[in-house]
Amino acid sequence: MKCNEAEYLELFNAAFRYINLTDGRALFISEMTEKNYSSEAISRAFDNATRSDTPDTYTGTEAAADVRRVQTKRLSDVTRKERSWLWGNVLLRGELNSIQGVPGVGKSFIIAAIAAAVSSGGKLPTVSAKEEYATSAMSVVELGKVAILTDEDDPSVIAERIETLGGDLNEVIIIDEDESIPHIQSDELETLFDDFKPALLIYDTLQASLPPDININAANEARSAFGRVLRLARKHNTCVLFIQHINKKSSHEGGGHSVFYGVGSGAINGLFRTVWTLGRVLDDEGKETSGRALIVSKSNYAKGQMPAVRFSLTFAGGFQWGEVDYDISTHDLFGKRAVGRPNQCNAAKAFIEEYLSGGMKPAEEVKAVAERNGIKKDLFYKAARELGGKYERVGGTSFLRIGGC
Repeated sequence: MKCNEAEYLELFNAAFRYINLTDGRALFISEMTEKNYSSEAISRAFDNATRSDTPDTYTGTEAAADVRRVQTKRLSDVTRKERSWLWGNVLLRGELNSIQGVPGVGKSFIIAAIAAAVSSGGKLPTVSAKEEYATSAMSVVELGKVAILTDEDDPSVIAERIETLGGDLNEVIIIDEDESIPHIQSDELETLFDDFKPALLIYDTLQASLPPDININAANEARSAFGRVLRLARKHNTCVLFIQHINKKSSHEGGGHSVFYGVGSGAINGLFRTVWTLGRVLDDEGKETSGRALIVSKSNYAKGQMPAVRFSLTFAGGFQWGEVDYDISTHDLFGKRAVGRPNQCNAAKAFIEEYLSGGMKPAEEVKAVAERNGIKKDLFYKAARELGGKYERVGGTSFLRIGGC
């Protein structure tokens, strides 16, 4: 058991009742051990008490020497780092990312297309918030290794798709069929990072990445599970991409903002720096068309609202990237019911609660991130009011807090 300062003070003062007794040290150690104090803290407390003239001489200095202090630094000493994109404005390196979609919309082909481009130094659609490029423009991505951890598709099918799309199979690895997928807290995953050093690591699916004892619907359990894989992503500057199934109830029965469509706790998507939603584009009557699109639901570091990326998937032509589209959103993937007006405010409130879960933050920052996630200004203010939001000025900056945050 680790000993904090208050507990150490109890030990230190208790030691004075034993220091003049025969076998006082042994008695003190025996009794304090039964109370579950660490042997190191017990010994140090007794030694420090023995060296003191009286209990009144204790000032806390003795405990301070034994209690580990939180290491801090000034923000002025923080080394700035440039964010690097695996796929410009779509997938970040050194972070956790996600693509989510219902079954049968082309998630496996999107994986193959991205893996093919990275493994061969090929091209992916140019995505920019500004309409400064041709909508059909393609950009070369940096050559890198790809690791695909999946139990969804047969390895031969994965290989055929990537090769057909121009990928270099020598730069792509999968897990042997007799092996289990290493979960995100496993030692095996760490050795994979160290040995292979992937530029892109794909978990297909999110559920397959989690340890068996993690409840995907429990926010605290789910969020805490990702610490190790995030550390590895940052250490190796790897883009870690999780493929998620969409919660059909949320997407088709008025579940609010698309960032919360993923299966499991909504807190999981709070960990991902980018979340893109995949689906079939609907016509004006809400019927599915042959068109498909990858549409941003969340992007923490992209500057501005990103366009959708269209693609097609046909028996005759296979997978083909289409143009970027500045006029469609996730509304066009799931129809009006998916973003019904009565639920927009609930989605905005859920976003604000999640964003402020760690405490109050600058109001302008919260509003800006909300707008990047499709929450308009008027809706943001309404949701904040309904949550009992309070604005507090600190050092000239207005902060937003809700409840006890």
